[in-house]
Amino acid sequence: MAIFPDYLTIMLIDLAAGLFILTLFLWKLSKPKEYSRYTIGFLMTGFLGLITALPMVLSWPLPGSYNIAFGEPMLFFSIILLSIGFAIEKHWAFDGIVIFGVLGAIMAIVIGAQIYSLGMTSSPFVAMAGYVLTGLGGLIAAPLLYYPKNKGLLVIATILFVLAALLWLYIGYSAYLAHLASPP
Repeated sequence: MAIFPDYLTIMLIDLAAGLFILTLFLWKLSKPKEYSRYTIGFLMTGFLGLITALPMVLSWPLPGSYNIAFGEPMLFFSIILLSIGFAIEKHWAFDGIVIFGVLGAIMAIVIGAQIYSLGMTSSPFVAMAGYVLTGLGGLIAAPLLYYPKNKGLLVIATILFVLAALLWLYIGYSAYLAHLASPP
């Protein structure tokens, strides 16, 4: 078996952190004066995701198509998080980020379905669920930019993002346990 750098664990924990921060931010969409409370969280999670996902996309350290399945969506999500952080700081509109996010949400659903279809990962159903919940959450959250007081959409997006984040934490922490159990 080939030895490869596997930093997917930290990417999964970062993904969950980003989803939690995004969820909290959604609850403040109707209160722009409170946006700045989340700037550093968006920038931290976006930066960590960027510096881990970009090398994965460019150098393919994981076996086969796992680099696409995990690196590319994380890179996409990281750019979204960084963009939100910068948009808050610079008082820019979020419209372009929402369009980018909707395309990323669809990508997540497609990747999740394909992971399950191909039996990728040690738990294909759990991985698929994480991707699909994240993607559906993104699709539901997108209209909140224009209807921030829509409690129904907000509650559904929150449930989807929190469940997805919990799944990513489960996968990430389980991977830490497995990786640490078999040192070189």
